Amino acid sequence: MYLTFAFTLKRSFLCFGLLFSFNVFAQKDLDRNLVFFELAKKSIDYPRTAVLSRMYGRIYAQFSVNRNGKIGDIQVFYPKMTPSFENSVGFGASIRKGLKKLPLLGLGYEGTYILPIAFVFTNYGESPQPLQPTNILPEFIETNNMTILTEIKVYGDSKRYSIPDFKNGFEPIRPSQQIAK
Repeated sequence: MYLTFAFTLKRSFLCFGLLFSFNVFAQKDLDRNLVFFELAKKSIDYPRTAVLSRMYGRIYAQFSVNRNGKIGDIQVFYPKMTPSFENSVGFGASIRKGLKKLPLLGLGYEGTYILPIAFVFTNYGESPQPLQPTNILPEFIETNNMTILTEIKVYGDSKRYSIPDFKNGFEPIRPSQQIAK
């Protein structure tokens, strides 16, 4: 997990009349950057369409950080969804919008990352207990040269966007669905 390099310092030592020099790499670990995680939690919203559809799940987002600390190349890494499904549920758009809002991370975080985001949903029509996603990143998926970060959780519930049913006076209970199992 300690694969990113911020800058190189040249060190030289004189030993037995020979000059030895080597490079020392300053490393930073994005997984220990608490500000990044707090801002990411606040910036990524539970999509309205996912709440109305009673959808929840764990999404693995891939992004890169350039040498200046800017986040880019944001995409849903897993589970693979058709563009129409991803657009209709809105998880990918919410992740891209939220990560683009983040400020520059600073020097030393250059690299490619995978951020697991658990969209946790509470459907009060079923139970007051939140539904935790159970899907995980399969072992056959290659994550070469990518750092997998600690998961963040984004919460949504069935009361957030209630739709009145004027005929019966309340919204019918609809079951929740996990996007991938």
